[in-house]
Amino acid sequence: KHAVSDVTNLQKDGLSNTFLLGTDLFINARQSISLETNMIFSPLNQNHRIQSYRNRSDANGDCDFFISQLNLNHSDDEYYSLLSYRNSLSDNNKLEVNYGYNSIKSRLLNTYRESDEVGIKQTLHSKRNTSIVDLNFKHIFNKVYSFDAGYKNNCKTYRYNFSSLPHDEEAEKNSEIRNLLYAYLNITPERKVKTKIGLAAELSTLKANNQTDNYVSLQPYLSVYYKASDKVNMTLKLNSDSEYPYADQVSPFEITRDRLSSEAGNPDLNFATKYTASFNISIFKNKLSIEPFYAVTENFISETGQVADHRFQYTYSNLDRYQSGGLKVSTSLDILPEKMFFSLTASLYSDRTDFKGYTNRIADFNINSNLTYIAPKHKTLYAVLMKRMNAKKIRAYGYYSDDNDYLGCIIRQAFFKRKMAVTCLYLLPVSSGLNYSMDDSFEYLMFKEETKASVDVLKNMFMLRVSFKLNKGKDINTIKKQHYKHKKVSGGFF
Repeated sequence: KHAVSDVTNLQKDGLSNTFLLGTDLFINARQSISLETNMIFSPLNQNHRIQSYRNRSDANGDCDFFISQLNLNHSDDEYYSLLSYRNSLSDNNKLEVNYGYNSIKSRLLNTYRESDEVGIKQTLHSKRNTSIVDLNFKHIFNKVYSFDAGYKNNCKTYRYNFSSLPHDEEAEKNSEIRNLLYAYLNITPERKVKTKIGLAAELSTLKANNQTDNYVSLQPYLSVYYKASDKVNMTLKLNSDSEYPYADQVSPFEITRDRLSSEAGNPDLNFATKYTASFNISIFKNKLSIEPFYAVTENFISETGQVADHRFQYTYSNLDRYQSGGLKVSTSLDILPEKMFFSLTASLYSDRTDFKGYTNRIADFNINSNLTYIAPKHKTLYAVLMKRMNAKKIRAYGYYSDDNDYLGCIIRQAFFKRKMAVTCLYLLPVSSGLNYSMDDSFEYLMFKEETKASVDVLKNMFMLRVSFKLNKGKDINTIKKQHYKHKKVSGGFF
């Protein structure tokens, strides 16, 4: 595949409108209620990707040239709501109840054409509903011992309607119910050692393809804190959690990419329980933190593929094994007391995947740092930000990157007795050491595909933000809320 001309052969646009409304009600000193509603709308005609290629196909000694164009439009109508109730029953007992409801309606319109007028038009409508009930109870026995226990129910339904002209419309319905029980014991004596130990057990029931599968996941947790001196402390952590497939990863319908490739989900995907061990050393009163870590899972979810009907079909699979090890470093320094500060977080990692006898390895690093100065007289904030987060992420065959790097300057000034603030951000046109390309590399047997999406638009970008408080600069008490959004996180562009 090659670009049709010198003009960029990939165009991608995206627009979403977000509305957020919430309130916190403090009934009395012990009870509070919180309600939040979030709506997100993405217009179909303003979220699309157009790819144009000049192709060469060699088969049985014959050479064929043709122009192909893929036009994909996608839209989401998303609704999230959360209701929380908190009650300090007594000085030693606390209760928290959360209920969340999410609804996402998606529409995908895929049109593929070639120069010889061969065309495919496909539509996929999906609806995802999720309800979450989360109960947590905490009891304090005394100054040394406390106990956390809870229950969480997560119920999801997926509905799909797919059409690929001239074939008839197909429909699919999947559902998933998860029940999680957990209990943790905190031991915090007035000594150098503090411990938290617990276990979570999750039962998952998945109904798909006219069959029902039950899975059990055990998730142990251990944290041991040791204070060696006033300047040095250490923490050993053993943690675990489960990752579940997203709706598009289990959708069974085949979407055309071009003459030689397509993509489809895998309804038989299982969840993956990841176990992570780390050892954190903090010195100079937490000014510097060093943390080696290691993570492993047997069912890591990754994009894979196979040859089907003389095409390569992208899909998703549970890998045989995933391992990740590395080192995290963070520091926070007061260069000038109450005037100048420096902070940095960085990680160096090496990942490995094993799938059907094939081993893939990658190694990379990321950095996020800033230098901040606050002018004493007018309280003007000046900052230099450096972000190197467009690092490689492993998959079974190859890697991808979906974040962005930049070097930028910020100036923030408050006005009208701090009721209004104006923030200016300018991203410098610096290329050395930064990557302004989101890369995608996939290679399996004789099939290989590489994609590079330029994000040079970040260079010389200027952004202005104006914020205004109606409460005369006073602080507002808010409740820290849970997040139950069942949506794949997308990187890039802040």
